[in-house]
Amino acid sequence: MSDLDGRGGVDGIGWIGFVTIDCADPEQLAAWWGDLLGLKVGRRGGPYVELERPRAGVPRPTLVFQRVPEPKVGKARIHLDIVVADLEAATRRALTLGASIAEDLASEDPWLVMRDPEGNEFCLIPTPAGADPLAPRDWIRKARQRA
Repeated sequence: MSDLDGRGGVDGIGWIGFVTIDCADPEQLAAWWGDLLGLKVGRRGGPYVELERPRAGVPRPTLVFQRVPEPKVGKARIHLDIVVADLEAATRRALTLGASIAEDLASEDPWLVMRDPEGNEFCLIPTPAGADPLAPRDWIRKARQRA
């Protein structure tokens, strides 16, 4: 099979091609996430707005924003983890764009839980280039001291 069918090398039923985020204003939220991640708004159709996929070699999925009538209630069961090389710089950028720190979800973990302008949680995972974000390393201790 080719990579175009979304299964390149996967033995299961398929692979995640899209992550869809329910929201009140898909145009605005897609633009916000595009600014944060350095991606452009891509296709639009009906209640959906998607971001263009990153350059070749960066894993999928595509982020899609879907207009829904109901507001977000409670903590999301699924959220985005964004791997960053510099937690301080990423946090400043996210805050400048209108994110907020989820103080109610603070922990001793090396990552920072934040919320986008519509209240959707996401994490900034401080990971030096090439490091496994889930592996225990000295950089975790250092990231805690800097945060």
